[in-house]
Amino acid sequence: MRLIEPTEFAAYIPLIKEIDFGNQEQFLVSCAQYLSIINPRRKVLLESGEPDIWEQRIAYLDDNFPLIPVGITGWYLWPPFTESRIWLGWFGIRDCFKGKGYGTILLKNTEEAIRKIFPDIQWLYVFTDSAEKFYVKSGFEYLGTATVLECNGHLVKDSTFEPEDIVLRKHL
Repeated sequence: MRLIEPTEFAAYIPLIKEIDFGNQEQFLVSCAQYLSIINPRRKVLLESGEPDIWEQRIAYLDDNFPLIPVGITGWYLWPPFTESRIWLGWFGIRDCFKGKGYGTILLKNTEEAIRKIFPDIQWLYVFTDSAEKFYVKSGFEYLGTATVLECNGHLVKDSTFEPEDIVLRKHL
């Protein structure tokens, strides 16, 4: 499996059609923002040479042409906790590849990519509303619901999760 950073919106189409993230509109907006289609801030940031706090990769089967997308993965640094952590975001596998071990391979490849880019990061966190068993099987520990997250003594609030979403973490 190869992880390739998307450069064209068309690369997302099979993923948008087949992976249910619960809020497809938010996923569409995220994809467009990542490519700077609707938010030029990221493009300006990249052109300035500043490191980005958000990465996306599409996973493709190896040695296939045309490239066959299996799923998507991403990671982001949010918010500025004192703990050295990174969050897994938009992680999903197309329906036709589920139950065949591709999710496990994609997670391992994602962890390797994170370690290369951020060698000092020690923890990988994830929010989920439906894949708790997968993450626990993959070595994540259950922390509770999103309502338990605190940063500098304040409850963390973000529109990307629901208070009942489960939070898990894994030591990298």
